[in-house]
Amino acid sequence: KQWYQRRVRGSHGWLEPMAERVYLDETTVVCPCIDIIKHDTMEYPNNAQMEIQKGGFHWGLIYKWIPLNATQRALGITSPQASATMAGGLFAMSRNYFYQLGTYDDEMKIWGGENLEISFRIWMCGGRLEIVPCSRVGHLFRVKNPVSFPEGTDTVSRNTRRLAEVWLDEYKEYYYEIQGGKGRDFGDVSARKHLRDRLQCKSFKWFVQNVYPELVVPDDSNFALGSIRNPQSNLCLDDLQKLDDEKGDKQVGLYWCHGQGGSQFFIFSKDYEIVALRKNDYCLDNSNYSPGATLEWYPCHKMGGNQQWAYDVQSKELKHVPSGNCLDARGAKAKDLVKLNHCDGGLTQQWEFSKVYSKELVWNRRHK
Repeated sequence: KQWYQRRVRGSHGWLEPMAERVYLDETTVVCPCIDIIKHDTMEYPNNAQMEIQKGGFHWGLIYKWIPLNATQRALGITSPQASATMAGGLFAMSRNYFYQLGTYDDEMKIWGGENLEISFRIWMCGGRLEIVPCSRVGHLFRVKNPVSFPEGTDTVSRNTRRLAEVWLDEYKEYYYEIQGGKGRDFGDVSARKHLRDRLQCKSFKWFVQNVYPELVVPDDSNFALGSIRNPQSNLCLDDLQKLDDEKGDKQVGLYWCHGQGGSQFFIFSKDYEIVALRKNDYCLDNSNYSPGATLEWYPCHKMGGNQQWAYDVQSKELKHVPSGNCLDARGAKAKDLVKLNHCDGGLTQQWEFSKVYSKELVWNRRHK
C-alpha cells in the first residue's frame, strides 16, 4: 500500500523501485526522494543531480533532512539508503505489516509527531526504513502551514509528548529539558505502551546508537549543558524565539533567567561549540572580530572556525577563539543582543553553566 498526500507528482518509474523493496522484505518501509515543485510557477525542476538526503529529527521531535554519512555515500547514488525517520507524507509499506505494527496512534490530533512515531516503531520493533533514490516524487510545499488548531491548544506539543512518553525511555528527559512541557497533558498512552511490549521492541538507546548516531545528545559526554547565566545581571543567553523564524535573522540575545530550558537550553559540546538544540542544531557563531560585535545562530558545521569557543572555569570567561574576544553582558537589558568585547575579567564577562560535567579547568581545543 502506498500513502500519498495531494500536491504530489510522481516522476516516470517512481513506483517500481519502492514496490521491489517491499516485495523482497515485508518489514522494509520505503520512501521516495522528494523533489520540490516550485510553488510560484508549478515547475518540476530536474533535481536528479541534487545530493540525496535522509531523515532525522531535532529535540523538538520535528523531522529534518540530514546528509548521508560517508559509508552511505560510498554505496552509490542508486542504492537504497537507511533513514532514521520519514517525512510522513510519502511512503510505501506492506498492508499486513502496517496493521501488524499497530497502524497510527489514533489519540494524536490533527498534525505533528505521527511520522516520527511510526519511524521509531518501524526500527525499534524489527523493521527497516529506507530512502529509495531511484524513486522520485515531486512535492508542492506550501508557503505557510495550512493546518489550523483549535483556539488555546497546541496539538503538536501534545502529540510529541505522547511520542516521548511511549518511545524515548530515559531520553524523554532531554526532550522535556529542551522543549519544556513536562507535566502537561498528553492523554492516555497505556495502549501504545502495551503495543510496544507486545511487539518486543528495542530501547531508544539502541535506536540512537545503531540507527541515528548523528543525533546530538545532551548528556555527560559534553562539557556542560543547560542555561548560560551572567550572575551579575541574572541574564541568560536566550534565542529570543528567533530560531522559530526560518527566514528571519537569528541574532543571539539575553533574557531573564527562567530555568525552564527551551530558549535558554544549550550545550558546550565536545567539539567546542555552543549548540542550541531546540530547533535543528544551531551553533553560536561570529564572523565579525571587532569589539562590540553581535552574534548569530548558524547551522553547526563541526569545523571549528567561527564556531569555536573556550571556557575558563576559574575566571568564568567564555571566549570566542578566532577573535579572542569574550562574551559580554555589559549594559544589557532583557531582550538586548549579547556582544563580544575585549576580555577584561569584569563581572559582565563571567558566565555560569547550570550543569557542568567536565573536570577540566580550561575547555579549549588548543590545550589538547
